[in-house]
Amino acid sequence: MPIRNLLRKWIIGEPLNGPEPEEVRKATPQLKGKAGLVLETLLAIHESIEDSQAMQGYEGLPLQVEQIYWEVWGVLARNPDLTTTEEVMDQWMDDCIGGMHLNWEDPVTQ
Repeated sequence: MPIRNLLRKWIIGEPLNGPEPEEVRKATPQLKGKAGLVLETLLAIHESIEDSQAMQGYEGLPLQVEQIYWEVWGVLARNPDLTTTEEVMDQWMDDCIGGMHLNWEDPVTQ
């Protein structure tokens, strides 16, 4: 009889009588300095361009995203007092879009 009970526990897999596991917390990295602000702003800029299709030839290619990334860092270097995504995005639009130096024209029309 004890072997039957042992096999039943092994085959059926009765739950353990131990304590319930605590909630598992997902580890998220802590970004230092303005890196988090840059990434949030980059995402907001990308989404706003995609939603409104404001820039001709913008496809979200890695080089295009990288160019915006460095421009956002440049905006923060020139304006260290900016603290929110909206402020950085507005300043980026004034500085970088005002001159339209991005040159993302459609290759078909060139």
